[in-house]
Amino acid sequence: MILDFVTLLDMKKSVWRPGTYIHYQESYNNHIKPPIGNHKLQKPTKMTLQRELIDKLVSYKLKRATIQEIFRVFKSAVSYAVEEEIQPKDCFTKMDFSAAPTGDKANFYTEEELKTFLSCVKDNDPTTRYTAILTLAMTGMRKGEMMGITWNDLDFKAKSITINKARTRTGLGPPKSDNGYRKVSMNNELYSQLKIYKAWCIKKKWENSMP
Repeated sequence: MILDFVTLLDMKKSVWRPGTYIHYQESYNNHIKPPIGNHKLQKPTKMTLQRELIDKLVSYKLKRATIQEIFRVFKSAVSYAVEEEIQPKDCFTKMDFSAAPTGDKANFYTEEELKTFLSCVKDNDPTTRYTAILTLAMTGMRKGEMMGITWNDLDFKAKSITINKARTRTGLGPPKSDNGYRKVSMNNELYSQLKIYKAWCIKKKWENSMP
């Protein structure tokens, strides 16, 4: 299993986006390798995989969607093994994830909770952190997309932000998918805050350039 997955990662490194490669690598190292890394892909049965991987992940109190994503990473190695005729077929279908919690509880702020949160952030850091969090809250963009924005991406006349890149742990790159290339609108609150933040940045740059 270790050899097969490492080979898969090596082959896909030049094809996958950096974030995808890191995600697969971390999923394998943190969740797949510890329980079943010493098994050969041809050897584990469906029952063994259920007991040694799925059920152990459930015992760690991971959410069902998280376990299913880890299993999807495992399945990519199985698909590779089948393609390379290391394994005759994919035997790991219809696994049982029912014991894992679904995480159906709402995982977002209500309008009032968001207002309270933004107010607290603004009271503690009215410039950088407040601007960043307000941008995320008002546009719905991903954190990496927000971190990749430059002043050239902001159109104050049209009140819009162009998203054409994202920052990951490996540096600046394209958005997560082709649909990530888009324009989002600024509402009046975000527009005003970004203008304030830009003026603050110019002031700081001027102050830092003085002898």
